[in-house]
Amino acid sequence: MRAYDDAKAVSRANLEFYRAFETLHFQRMADLWLREPYVKCVHPGAEMLTGYDAVLHSWKEIFEHTERIKFSVHDIDVHVFGDVAWVTLTEAVETGFSRHERGTSVMATNVFERRGGRWFMVHHHASPLLRRISADLSGDGIPEGL
Repeated sequence: MRAYDDAKAVSRANLEFYRAFETLHFQRMADLWLREPYVKCVHPGAEMLTGYDAVLHSWKEIFEHTERIKFSVHDIDVHVFGDVAWVTLTEAVETGFSRHERGTSVMATNVFERRGGRWFMVHHHASPLLRRISADLSGDGIPEGL
């Protein structure tokens, strides 16, 4: 039962991340991240940011330049291993940056760490989905077409 409860709590923390993102609420986002120098974030097409201050600065910049953002997440997979958990998923994103509308699909991995009974984000990595690689593998273990 504990594993189920942990996965449910991580799912709630992950959902809260997307709610904070959609509402462009900076303090809500800041409260989700663990205040540690080892947290990391990779926004689509950007370099990795390391440390709570750098990560939160990036969110502040994104929120200040975004008029609207909406997520539809699917293919959600949650894994819990002790006090660390990760969620992989696909984001269907609709955004409004400076009156320009955009829609895209993004693959994301969100990593959480439990502290004091609460799950905090320690890593977010989002990459644009340019194409899907077939799950059918050839005999050599390499996806066909590569």
